[in-house]
Amino acid sequence: MKKLLIFDFDGVIEDTFELTFSLFKCQFRDLTRDEYRGWFDGNFHHALGAKGMSALGRYVFYEKYARALRGKNTDAALRTMLNALHAKFVFAIVSSGHAALLREYLRQNGIAHLFTHVWGMEKHMNKAMKLTELYRRYAAPKGNCWFITDTLGDIREANAADMPTIAVTWGFHSRRRLEEGNPTLVVETPKELSDFLNA
Repeated sequence: MKKLLIFDFDGVIEDTFELTFSLFKCQFRDLTRDEYRGWFDGNFHHALGAKGMSALGRYVFYEKYARALRGKNTDAALRTMLNALHAKFVFAIVSSGHAALLREYLRQNGIAHLFTHVWGMEKHMNKAMKLTELYRRYAAPKGNCWFITDTLGDIREANAADMPTIAVTWGFHSRRRLEEGNPTLVVETPKELSDFLNA
């Protein structure tokens, strides 16, 4: 039986920190990088709600995000890792973003065929709910299922779903911040992640 590997998108599949920060700064002029990182200590959509971001503001953000994402190319080391692991795992993406935008990115980069599921905010705004549904659908025991993420908030949502996590440091949060959520493992490179999962 194949194992289940679930990826966050922003910060894991594609480094979008500076891109998304600059787009939000257009709407929140006093926003700092440290404050923005704090939005991801919990559920991202809850943070937007707390900031009072309007429906129009969100629409404008995702319109600009979609255009910017079209020019992004998947990191070569990450692509190598995905291709190496695909034979052993069912791949899924669980994101706070729009699934259609993520699927378009995957198609443009020639890796859409690797992902069985791409679940965004349309599925549910709470990642714990999406993770729980995937967990149940595949009846994957611990050790056969991982959530790969780059934020403390995601680790906390995975903990709520009782799903093991692997944190990566090439995204939004530092190792120190990620370790606050007690992930199973923190890795620095795609190769380190691949070596662990292939062991």
